[in-house]
Amino acid sequence: MVWLREPTAKQQKRRVEFACKNRNANFDLWVFSDETGLHRQERGRQMRKFVRRDQGAPILATEQELTGGGGKINLWAAICSGGIFAWRIYRGTLTAPLYREILKT
Repeated sequence: MVWLREPTAKQQKRRVEFACKNRNANFDLWVFSDETGLHRQERGRQMRKFVRRDQGAPILATEQELTGGGGKINLWAAICSGGIFAWRIYRGTLTAPLYREILKT
């Protein structure tokens, strides 16, 4: 089961500080990148489970139900003001050496 968590107070504070600091920045000069894993499901479905707050759980959780397969595709991508800047599908974990290799290409 994967729990979707709300940002911590520290994370929220840092996001606000970043937004205030860069309020007037020229984002045409910025590149944003991130990586993610896309889980394949051949014959399955994603279920949402809503939980009451007084039970000490997050508001929303998702639960994967894989009945006949799956697998995972790892993707790194970068975007800029003009759209997709670069992307790469990779195997395993995105290590520092692999990340440097991606940035060189």
